Amino acid sequence: MSGFTISRRTMLAGSAMLLASTAMPAPGWAQTPKKGGRLVLAADSEPRNLNPAIVASNGVFFISSKIVETLAEASFDGKDGLAPRLALSWEGAADGLSVT
Repeated sequence: MSGFTISRRTMLAGSAMLLASTAMPAPGWAQTPKKGGRLVLAADSEPRNLNPAIVASNGVFFISSKIVETLAEASFDGKDGLAPRLALSWEGAADGLSVT
């Protein structure tokens, strides 16, 4: 026999790690998206509207952000503090009144 021995403490620690690894959730696999269906969200209040231009509460923002894609979003490392979403590029007018 070889001279390999394992301490009781090492055996218990290994057993505990093995047991803990079985409690971790399995990774979720992405499914192919399907058209149609129903979107179910849990919210603490019912929004008065779903117009993303009138975001009067967190409930409106929470729901509208799931169904409406923005042109750009705030970003620390994007151009002018914005990162593209639907819009790939934009340019402000010289008078500062419009963006194209």
